[in-house]
Order: sequence, then C-alpha cells, then structure tokens
Amino acid sequence: MERIGRAMRQDGSAQPLQGLHLYRHSFPLEQVYSVVEPSLCVVAQGSKEFLLGESRYRYDPLHYLLITVDLPYVGQVLSASKERPFLSLRLQLAPTLVGEVMIEAGHASPRDHAEVRAIAVSPLDVHLLDAVVRVVRPLITREIIYRLLVGEQEPASVTWRSWAATPPPSPERSNDSAETSISPCALSSSRANWA
Repeated sequence: MERIGRAMRQDGSAQPLQGLHLYRHSFPLEQVYSVVEPSLCVVAQGSKEFLLGESRYRYDPLHYLLITVDLPYVGQVLSASKERPFLSLRLQLAPTLVGEVMIEAGHASPRDHAEVRAIAVSPLDVHLLDAVVRVVRPLITREIIYRLLVGEQEPASVTWRSWAATPPPSPERSNDSAETSISPCALSSSRANWA
C-alpha cells in the first residue's frame, strides 16, 4: 500500500512499467463501462466491484481478481475517501508469457473445459502477495503467473491452458487494442478508473 501511495500522490492512473498500472481514487466512482485484457488486479486499500452479466465480483485487500480473456465489463470503486483513498494495481498477463510459464511449470495439458471460468475472485495468499509486492523487480511477472497457476484461482486458470497450444497474438495488436470499440470519452474515463 505504501509503495502505491508514494507512487500515486494524486488521483488518477500511472504506468510505471510496461503492463503495470497503478490507480488512486479519493472517492467512490460511478460505474465505468469498458473492455479489459487478461490481468491480475490487486487492491491495496478500499474495494471495487466488477460486474459481468448477472454476476458480481467484489475484491479488496484480502482478495484478488483474475481475468484470463478479453472481457467487456462494468466496474465501480465502492470504498474510497480522502483519508483512505482507493489504491490498486493491475498487471497485464501476456498470453505468450503465460503459455511459457505453463509449459515450464508442467501445466500445459488442458483439463476439463467444463470447469473453465474467464474471471474469478480468490483469497490473496502470502506467496502471491509477496510476489506482487516485488513486481517492480525483473522476472517477477513470471513468478506471479506461476503462483496463480498453482493457487486457489485454479478454475479460472484452466482458460490459460489453451494458450500454450495457441499461436501468439499478431504483432500489429497494441496493448490498447482490446478497447478499440470504446468511444474516446469512454476510453479516457475507463483508463483513469479501471483497477
């Protein structure tokens, strides 16, 4: 929490490293509509809710949100104040990197696809938390993916297993391509308010 607080002195978002997004909000936000790519979302302070169809996924400092495919979503910061601002990070999970880690960890074989979930909330265990805290160091993203593969989020991680046998995405696709269907105003708002 202290690291995000030091990096984010004012409300808004920042990307200190490729694929790592930090967020700060001093008040609850209205619902934001957007599309998000595969990501790990961790809250240091406050809480947020992710709506997908009729399902609601609330995450906070004790729970993380994992998204394994591009998804349209409705998100809303629920708990935030000037005294205790909402602080969070979102780590993009590149399919090619996930595939490499799955192979190295021996998790490349698909399981029962009936178990597949593209999104889930799970308790944030001490090993994953430690890796997230060290995310600014080299190779930590690989460790985080490994922790997700072997941790409580196993049902959602089944979706990733198909990536090991799937060709990597086209190089022409940019990091923001999943959001191209959003209007400029909505896109600007969604990037400022996502995680």
